Amino acid sequence: MNKGKQVAALGAFARAQREENRRRLIAAARRVFERSGYLAPSVDDIAQEAGVSRQTFYRHFDGKLAVAMEFFDEQHQLARKVWGQISAEQARDPKGVRAWLTKMLDGYEQDRNALRAFFEMGAVEPTFTKAVKDLVRDYMAELTENIPLFRYEQDGSVQDRERFADAVLLVELILEQFNSYIIHYALLERNDMLDALTRSFSRFVARYP
Repeated sequence: MNKGKQVAALGAFARAQREENRRRLIAAARRVFERSGYLAPSVDDIAQEAGVSRQTFYRHFDGKLAVAMEFFDEQHQLARKVWGQISAEQARDPKGVRAWLTKMLDGYEQDRNALRAFFEMGAVEPTFTKAVKDLVRDYMAELTENIPLFRYEQDGSVQDRERFADAVLLVELILEQFNSYIIHYALLERNDMLDALTRSFSRFVARYP
């Protein structure tokens, strides 16, 4: 192998190693945050979980928040897909809406420990709070693929401003109720909550045919 090929091979190996270390750190952060929350663990805890040095951690992330935001983004992308998994036909069928909401809540329950870590992040990290505010816009974008009623853009008419406000509040309501249920703050039982959210969704769709 000539020198040029050797250099290229070494460069490719180094890049692959960096990518692998980054993946390991994000996976380790997930395990640590799900096990211990966000506030208690340190950078050293995450590095140790990943089997790398503190120095290696800082080659990839400038602190605990940075790797936590990567973890959050992975979770967010998975959640976005589920928000978009309701068709226009399902949206006008209460049984279809109920099934979609149930599937989403099942996913939230599976990620209960991750959500608890995110709640801790929200209490102390302004950067994370801003990212959370973007969730509604992102989930509305997913819904809009099949249900244009959820479009974020407005045409300026009174009716469309009302449609937009109702859409935002509906998405926020679903998020708030799911989050409250996950951390055991919800007043309603699971089925009662899902039934109520189904009615709210169906009323919204029926109001803006």
